[in-house]
Amino acid sequence: MNNVIDCNFQEIFNLIEKYGNQTDKLMIKMKEDIRSIWHQYDISNNLSDDLLNKIKNFFLEKKYLVFTNYISETEIDDLKLCIDEAFLKNIETQYLPFEFNYSSKNNSLNITEHKDKLKEYIEYRNRYYKRMRFSIFSEIFKLDLKDEINIIALAEYSIPSNFEKVHKLRNKIENLIQNDIFKIINEILNENDFYESYFSILKCNIVKTFFTSNLYVEEKGKELQLINHKEEDSECFDSIYFNFIEKYDKKGENYKDFKKLLILKILPSENRAYTVSRLKKIVISPTLFFLGKDIKKDNNEDIKTILKGYLMIILLHETEYFFRLLDKDNKIFNNRSREKEGGRLFIKYLFGVESINHININQSKIILNSDSWKEPKVLKEIFINQLEDCEEDNINTFILNYFPNSISFFSIKDKKGNNRQKSKIFNYIKK
Repeated sequence: MNNVIDCNFQEIFNLIEKYGNQTDKLMIKMKEDIRSIWHQYDISNNLSDDLLNKIKNFFLEKKYLVFTNYISETEIDDLKLCIDEAFLKNIETQYLPFEFNYSSKNNSLNITEHKDKLKEYIEYRNRYYKRMRFSIFSEIFKLDLKDEINIIALAEYSIPSNFEKVHKLRNKIENLIQNDIFKIINEILNENDFYESYFSILKCNIVKTFFTSNLYVEEKGKELQLINHKEEDSECFDSIYFNFIEKYDKKGENYKDFKKLLILKILPSENRAYTVSRLKKIVISPTLFFLGKDIKKDNNEDIKTILKGYLMIILLHETEYFFRLLDKDNKIFNNRSREKEGGRLFIKYLFGVESINHININQSKIILNSDSWKEPKVLKEIFINQLEDCEEDNINTFILNYFPNSISFFSIKDKKGNNRQKSKIFNYIKK
């Protein structure tokens, strides 16, 4: 941190020397304040309270912050010569700290509006991080520098160039500490009514049709076709499907054998769940959830309902993978070279979207209502205009503010829509 302070202020000083009006009182004062910071740094040679206060006060000076924001955002060749107080006053509105307006224009479900707002957010975010080139300490002092998570995040990455990664790491660490949500998920996965709903859904016509039909997707294909006849490259889960239900749909035994298939375990941040081929288990991650800003953290009943709908989708998604593990006749193609993998195609077949990254209480209630599964049209409308896979690897800040009544969750996808390259430790996991 000491080196960052030294380099950062040295660069600011050099830019004042080169582009500032050397007779302007504000420019003179700014250089004097930087020299004072250097002097304090030379005396203490560490992060003393006096040094930190001087740095903090430097960026509390509005015109100084306008200057550092301006020189951060502007390309060197476009910087104005002889910058003075009058010039900074003139650009003050443009370069003072700003906040992103997450609200929708008309609260519509228009996907174009959602995408436009996301694009606007990404532009805002990129501009914000560009400002950190010389205004980094104005943001660092908004953090609690005695908080262990902040210390770890700041120590992990070089700043200012990696300040975005500092924020991402903080979010990830904070989301690992979700004892309340872990407890709620554990409760759901120990309640028989959840499994009763799951098997009821599994046996409904729309799901039964999927698993008892011949499923066909052309090589590199993106669309799933349900056909009545067998093709060379088609797949059919019919016998696996019926055997699975017969073996595990045991309400009278409290679904104890099926419960043994599920494991709660923290996974890499891009993964919500895994189907483990060697163990024949489904691993579900109980972390990395982001509560929308309007969801009250103490309202466990609403949170539980939302999470129950979320877990139902995750379990259905993983069911397609798990069925592949049960194939003994080599009828199921475990390693097909195609554009979209089976679990995503199954979810698209049910809901009309391949990727779901946020869910609210109304959507969960529809999913958990058995009557909804009698009407495919109802299912297709649950996530209509959902923001699906995004090139950005972290849009949760946007989602939890733009969809304030939803719970969002990590889902990092590559350009083909599959999970990114997994850690070698998970090479045995079928996905």
